[in-house]
Amino acid sequence: GLPNYTTIIVPQNSWQHFDMSIGTERGKKLFSDVRVRQALFYAIDRASIANGALEGTVTVADTVTQLNSPYYDPNVMKYPYDPAKAKQLLDDAGWKVGADGIREKDGEKMSITALLVSTDSIGKLVLQIIQQNFKAVGVDLKFDPQESAARSKIWRSFMWEVTVSRWVTGANPSITNLYACKGSNNMTVQC
Repeated sequence: GLPNYTTIIVPQNSWQHFDMSIGTERGKKLFSDVRVRQALFYAIDRASIANGALEGTVTVADTVTQLNSPYYDPNVMKYPYDPAKAKQLLDDAGWKVGADGIREKDGEKMSITALLVSTDSIGKLVLQIIQQNFKAVGVDLKFDPQESAARSKIWRSFMWEVTVSRWVTGANPSITNLYACKGSNNMTVQC
């Protein structure tokens, strides 16, 4: 709103993502079933995050590959916001809604803790929306805000359940450091 200034939004080679870890016994109980992972992605209203909270300054992505990359594949699996499908997948995976509205299975509550940097206001805003989305399908989401160095230490130790963070890709289109077994920044699973 300042006079003589114009805001120009330019595309970046970065993306924000929601990760689930199976690096702990609890993480394995919660996320080892692919239907649970799919359900959580169907439960997230990414369009509301992009167009509401982030004021239309970002594009919802279905892959980490940039739209203008020669390696972009428009046919990747997509997870549109579909809370009914999320509920059905969780039911099918054996996670039933308990008396308090939170799903449970084998005595375990579907109560998830999200690791985040305490000063990450965008990450916190995104997680607050996800928290509301999850509650609507019977999943409890709590936050574990940590200062940056402590968050990194916990993240690299695999001792977390979910997190929202951002990656920036370089000129090399390879993402093996993020997703390959023993990738230097693959902190979601130990291979």
